[in-house]
Amino acid sequence: MTAYAAINLPYSSLAAVMTSDTYERAGLNTYRFICAFGGQFVVTGLTLWLVEFLGGADKARGWQHTAILFDS
Repeated sequence: MTAYAAINLPYSSLAAVMTSDTYERAGLNTYRFICAFGGQFVVTGLTLWLVEFLGGADKARGWQHTAILFDS
């Protein structure tokens, strides 16, 4: 929870620094959440496929390559 707070607090307050207009902040946060959920959906949906594709018969190698790909 500490790591989550250390990353998410500045990330969440970024809209307040970008604009003082309440409606613009709401719009920025809406786009932020949509993109975050979209990215989460893509990562969740592609992980097992990437493990198969990158590792072939060697699942451990597939997981290593997938983790490297997601980390970059």
